[in-house]
Amino acid sequence: MRSADRLSDRRTSAGARRGASVRLPVVPTTDLSRPIGLAPDAAGTLHIADFDNDRVVKLPMRGGQRTLPVAGLHTPAGVAVPPPARTGYRRPTEP
Repeated sequence: MRSADRLSDRRTSAGARRGASVRLPVVPTTDLSRPIGLAPDAAGTLHIADFDNDRVVKLPMRGGQRTLPVAGLHTPAGVAVPPPARTGYRRPTEP
């Protein structure tokens, strides 16, 4: 059995009813080395700070992997994603 198969087949009862099991998802990434920070955005895309590879990786829900172009990045230890833009927001009027 491949290691990815073993990971996706692992089960846990943490947070579930007694005796129930929960299937843990496997994040489909390649060549990550010490992923330190994780941040999901509003669309469900996962952003990962890949510490030893000096990059930030983007994993969309629909699949695929993309390295974000960040110049001069050295050992990123975290990542933050801005909140979604407000729609229908109006500036308060002054009295």
